Amino acid sequence: MVPVTLYVDSSKGNDNAVGSSVAPLKTLTKALKQVIGETMIQLAPGNYDAANGERFPLIISQGIVVLGNESTQGKGIIISGSGKYHSPSFQEQNVLLLLE
Repeated sequence: MVPVTLYVDSSKGNDNAVGSSVAPLKTLTKALKQVIGETMIQLAPGNYDAANGERFPLIISQGIVVLGNESTQGKGIIISGSGKYHSPSFQEQNVLLLLE
C-alpha cells in the first residue's frame, strides 16, 4: 500500500484545506487528526507552535512519518511548545511529541 502524503505549511496553509501540495494544511495538529493508516506528513519551513494553532503534545502514531525538506535537513522548520501528558510510569509531564 502506498502511503498517503499530507502537506503542511504554517504560513500559507489552511486547516480547512485538503492537505495537498497546492492546498496544504496549516497545522501539524490537523494533519495528525486526518491520518488514516500509513501517512507521510511533509512540513514546509515555518514555525509550528501554539501561536500558529498547534495543540501539544503532538501524538505521532505508528505508521506516520513526519518529514521536512530533506535536501536542507529540515532547516527553517521549528516545532516548539509543550502540553501536559499523564504518563502511567512518570505521572504528569510537559512534552512536545508523544511517539506511539
